[in-house]
Amino acid sequence: MLVPVRHALRTLVVGLLPVLLLAGALTVTTAPPAGAAIEDFARYQPEEKCSPKAKPGAAYLSGWLVRKYDGVRGRVGAACTKSISEHQEGRAIDWSNDATTKAGRKRVKTFLKDVLAEDHRERPAAKARRMGIIHVTVLNGVVQV
Repeated sequence: MLVPVRHALRTLVVGLLPVLLLAGALTVTTAPPAGAAIEDFARYQPEEKCSPKAKPGAAYLSGWLVRKYDGVRGRVGAACTKSISEHQEGRAIDWSNDATTKAGRKRVKTFLKDVLAEDHRERPAAKARRMGIIHVTVLNGVVQV
């Protein structure tokens, strides 16, 4: 299962960076301590029930993105509707950047490069795995994690 995810991550980066659409979505799960052995890629966990209050990991990641890379902190939770999303479970965040500016594009490229980089043991997307990031979506200048 590692190969398809690695290929998907590379495809995501290759597909997104040239287009320079700087929007996306991150879904966060609980990450192991920094000194712990790295876990395999997390499996997707479908939405189950609306619980829109931001989960601790998602709230922290949202603030961390702005502190580390600048940009604009977006929504974390969302009001309940008939359909359920990761935002409505409080485990997805938005981070916005202006794709029309060089600085905005650079912030997103830097984030993607950092979070998808191999660690010193050549494990792909080590930071994303340690942080519990399941996927990143980039749309119209907004990164959703």
